[in-house]
Amino acid sequence: MLARKHKLFTIYKQKTKGGAQMWYARFYNEETGRYQIARSLSILAEGKKERKLEAYEAARAMMAEIDFTPRVKTPDSLIGYLQAFWGEESKYLKAAELARGEPLGATYVKLHQDDIRLHIEPFEGFAGISMQDLTPGLIQDWQLWLADRKVTLKKRRSDDAVRIGEKTLSGARINKIIQALSIPVNFLFERGELQHDPFKGIKSAKEKRKEKGILTLTERDLITGLTGTNPIGHLAVLLGLFCGMRLGEVRGLQWGDIENGLIHIRHNWQNHEGSKKPKQGSTRTVLSLAVVETSLEKVKAIAMNTAPDNLVFESIERPGQPYAKTFFVKHFKRELRLIGINEVDQKKRNITFHGLRHSCITHWQQAELTLLEAGALAGQKTQAVTIAYTHGAQLLDFVAARQKLEKAVG
Repeated sequence: MLARKHKLFTIYKQKTKGGAQMWYARFYNEETGRYQIARSLSILAEGKKERKLEAYEAARAMMAEIDFTPRVKTPDSLIGYLQAFWGEESKYLKAAELARGEPLGATYVKLHQDDIRLHIEPFEGFAGISMQDLTPGLIQDWQLWLADRKVTLKKRRSDDAVRIGEKTLSGARINKIIQALSIPVNFLFERGELQHDPFKGIKSAKEKRKEKGILTLTERDLITGLTGTNPIGHLAVLLGLFCGMRLGEVRGLQWGDIENGLIHIRHNWQNHEGSKKPKQGSTRTVLSLAVVETSLEKVKAIAMNTAPDNLVFESIERPGQPYAKTFFVKHFKRELRLIGINEVDQKKRNITFHGLRHSCITHWQQAELTLLEAGALAGQKTQAVTIAYTHGAQLLDFVAARQKLEKAVG
């Protein structure tokens, strides 16, 4: 007789919001080959042996209640409602389009649809309940379940996605997932169709935010002076570094947007959506400095089609579409390596392609543009946002600062 490869359940401890340790059990579904149901055992981990044996017996007794049968989703169920809420005929999506003057992004909607499928449907506590049955306790249990589960990491190679490991969900990711449920709940509550707000008093998961890394003025000059690199990729880096353009705005740039030393930001190319308006209505005009103009001319000389409505970064393999995001990201990382910033330092300093926008806005203020001017060029509606994109401390030259202070004190 073959030995069982997996235990029917495992028990583990989870800290409550009050700081106490509570025992939980995770049950194994032999048909799917996964541990897919987790439940609280309502037993505190206290005392010398932490009541582990008691928790184990409680989990064994609970096994009889566990049902892995796929749930039938009806429009009246919580899951059915959420699927309809983020579907094409949703009242919420139509109301949002009316208020915004344009529909919500298809990528944004798809992310919520995926979160329902991957992170809401599998939670046993939501099985068979309606929106009216949702309680703060259920939401808190779901938060704990999300914090404990692991997601698979994959890396795409050619047309196949290869599994490379697992990781737990970050606080920021958990908060994004919860929006797939909290937005529908708030919509119903504001319409008076939900008698209570189950999210009242629910706290968000703690997010570990790392400051975006920027390039120093010396590193900016080294990037600018690079030779022998791919001219298309290099132009994209310069547009982020000197014009503060987002990657979607770079990919959506058309030749007709460039004229007389100015670049008009009118397009934002997103996968699954194509060309759309810039993010949050930030249509604007930015300055095309001499270094950018020189790079533009090099790309224009090798471009297949420079008609006004043609993409500057049109892909050779996919006519009418820009190069993939990975093309720009990989090229940027290569340029960083060429100026002496290896991949370990890139990760440590949190330098990303979007960080070029942060670098640009910081450099603008170093050049003594006002917050109002920098915000206008970046398409930001408030000075608070512009300040958040400014990282002056990362530009501090300690040698130069010491010289100035020494000179000041004689």
